[in-house]
Amino acid sequence: MNAYVGSKIDKKILMHPPEGVEHQPGQVCEILRSLYGLKQSGRLWNLKITAYIKKIGFKPTTADPSVFINE
Repeated sequence: MNAYVGSKIDKKILMHPPEGVEHQPGQVCEILRSLYGLKQSGRLWNLKITAYIKKIGFKPTTADPSVFINE
């Protein structure tokens, strides 16, 4: 469940402050890291893990780019 949490967001996303957080009327929060439930979270996590897997020497197969091999 925590796999999607923590990736850097590549676009500006604003949200209303959650209940219980003191804020001024009209004030919003900018999300800097992905949260579980954001539509972008899965894509951002995939980019992050793919970059790491390539960095340690694995290469994607031509048949399926989500499958990696280490030659």
